[in-house]
Amino acid sequence: MPPNPALVRALAIALVAAAVLNGLGFYLKRVGLMDYDKYRGFWSVHCHFDVDHPSLARERQCAHHTTPPEILAARNWHDGDDHYRHVYEVPPSQRWLKLAKDLFFVTLVGLGVWFATRSGELRRRIAQPAFVLFVSYLSLLLVTSLLVNGLVPAAAGFRSLFFVGVALTAGWLVPRLHVFAVAAAALIAVELAAVPFELWRGIHLFGQWSFLDLARRASGTLVQPNSLGVFAVCSLAFYFCFARGRRAVVTALLCATALLLVLASGSGTGLACFVATALLMGWLKMPGRLRIPAAVAGVLLAFAAALALPSITGRIDIFDSLWGPEGRVEGLAVALFDRGWVQTAFGSGIGINTNFVRNVLDAGGPVAAGLVPVVAALPFDSTLTALLFQGGLAGAVMFYVTLLWASRRDPVAMPFYAAVAICSLTMNVMELFPVNALLGLALAHSAAAVRSRGTAPA
Repeated sequence: MPPNPALVRALAIALVAAAVLNGLGFYLKRVGLMDYDKYRGFWSVHCHFDVDHPSLARERQCAHHTTPPEILAARNWHDGDDHYRHVYEVPPSQRWLKLAKDLFFVTLVGLGVWFATRSGELRRRIAQPAFVLFVSYLSLLLVTSLLVNGLVPAAAGFRSLFFVGVALTAGWLVPRLHVFAVAAAALIAVELAAVPFELWRGIHLFGQWSFLDLARRASGTLVQPNSLGVFAVCSLAFYFCFARGRRAVVTALLCATALLLVLASGSGTGLACFVATALLMGWLKMPGRLRIPAAVAGVLLAFAAALALPSITGRIDIFDSLWGPEGRVEGLAVALFDRGWVQTAFGSGIGINTNFVRNVLDAGGPVAAGLVPVVAALPFDSTLTALLFQGGLAGAVMFYVTLLWASRRDPVAMPFYAAVAICSLTMNVMELFPVNALLGLALAHSAAAVRSRGTAPA
């Protein structure tokens, strides 16, 4: 039975709405449209003007009076300086904004189970040994985490695996996946529309472009600049793979829009992934005789772009996020070499060190006290590191083998999987909404694809 077009459109709109609501509180507080007293308080410390008689122009001119030590102090709010801590805090009155994405996932999976039950697809899936083994393995990991780490990490692990539930139950949406491709493109446009006001009016959380008197890095409603850059590239790739009747002008315009988002975010990961994904999309359109020289040229161009990242992004220390103290490489080394062989092979339990767990820990209280022993010292800024900590080498291999299998079975989706795989090295895409939702939908498409042609069955 084909899906109801109105229902599919409603789900696509819900995806866009949930992505905006998820970080709306952060955005409004950063630009001073919410908690204005605290917004003024930041400028009263980091700029010198009469706080009792503020003006929009004078607040924006504060960049000229902000010194590097003051910027560093503002960034170290967790060490005692709380002048912009309120931007990241989620009071009870704003938690429903964060729950929008969870409601979207629950609705999407619930509808998938209902349609699969009615069509008999669920019975056919249960009869497949691979499906049973996969679900059994994930269930074992969740139960083990519940017994070893407690309820909160196990619940967080269940939450981070929502994209798997979408992949297993969203087969009914495959014929209309192009609707979600349009939604992804629309969300790119929405985020870009929000960026100019954020750069002009927002608190300078990451420094400023002094000569323009603007905040240096935009986050939109994705909360973190790197998240915005990764979202832009992965959404662009999803549109390229699944949109129907793409027009060259529209695709080029969307590429330019995504690139502007990446540059505004100052995300090195986003920029490197954009170059690699754009090259791959162009390479797939080339005649066979040109692909080998184009591949060599593409590798050289990508290498040159990586070397130029400090100059392009304006972040001279950009590689410190990889090689510096508490960088991605250090976190990866801890996951591989600082634990016992059982934990290295099979992990410490699903849900360890997820954003949900760390937010509960930051909130304090008796529940947080019980989480201290199971939270790693470093946050997981990489899907690979997160998988190694939670599921061990077995979990990491399963994730990346799944991406490889899906890209080979479904060549149409290859650019999207490539973008996800590259970005996953420095970003935990399993927790990045809406990228994790798009990943689940793409995997559902690949599971239903006809391997010989890489297209979904009618």
